[in-house]
Amino acid sequence: MAVLNRICAEHEVSLTLRAEKRGLLRRVPNPADGRAVDVFITPRAAVLADRVRAEIEQALSPMTDELTVAEQRRLHALLQRMQPRVAGDPSHP
Repeated sequence: MAVLNRICAEHEVSLTLRAEKRGLLRRVPNPADGRAVDVFITPRAAVLADRVRAEIEQALSPMTDELTVAEQRRLHALLQRMQPRVAGDPSHP
């Protein structure tokens, strides 16, 4: 996760622990590797993510509503193409 978020591992642990305390993440020992921990979002976090997504859509709609359908499709395609880079996917420099 730290690589994807472009932060140091220590900070990632701190963020994960805080999110877990707030009920947003759940850590489970990895069954295949006893040293590893799998991290999952909780239903509470999923609800929060949906709410944030809706607020972002509402904030952007005055700008995107002015685009034609073709322009909206093109924008969507371009954003989808950019997404791996924004997410820090190392296979997309």
